[in-house]
Amino acid sequence: MGAGRVEFGLGTSGSGVTVHMRNNLARNLQSWHFFAGTTNWTVRDNLFESVSVLTNNGSVVQNSYNAYFNTAYGLTSGTNNTNLTSLTYQTGPLGKYYQPTNSVLINAGSLTNAALAGLYAFTTTTNQVNEINSQVDIGIHYVAVNSSGQPIDTDADGIPDYQEDANGNGVVDSGETDWKNAGDWGLKVLITRPKNGSNLP
Repeated sequence: MGAGRVEFGLGTSGSGVTVHMRNNLARNLQSWHFFAGTTNWTVRDNLFESVSVLTNNGSVVQNSYNAYFNTAYGLTSGTNNTNLTSLTYQTGPLGKYYQPTNSVLINAGSLTNAALAGLYAFTTTTNQVNEINSQVDIGIHYVAVNSSGQPIDTDADGIPDYQEDANGNGVVDSGETDWKNAGDWGLKVLITRPKNGSNLP
């Protein structure tokens, strides 16, 4: 028996719920509805592919810089959106939804610095060029990996860049270690006495 296409909805029955949807890939859905959204809800830098019905049902949802392919666009008041006439994916080390390097989705998102979205060490292309501080790409992102398929570890200290820079902003913040400096151990306890292997009284 075949499975039907999925219907998806976001809404709230009370106050205080905020939705921020950024850099996602939504594909092959029967419908995607935003119920009871507010001006605090944001939908940006996403790729919607083959979504039969996409609507905010009259609710107010901030939306911009999204891309649509084979999708009935129904979000109101959207700006700077991209309607694609063709869409090609490439298979890479972590998935099958990478973008070609000449894709119109590259450097087409809402933020002039991808690090503001926490995507400094991430990529959308199979050549594994990470976003760093370029204009953010639209759609799904993967952790940038090396030729062995392992997450990039710039300082070769055994901890991938994306883990050392936990919030992905490209800056060494409190509680993080420098991904460009293997000598940065962060806040660690170093026991010097008693010496390793010595007898304790």
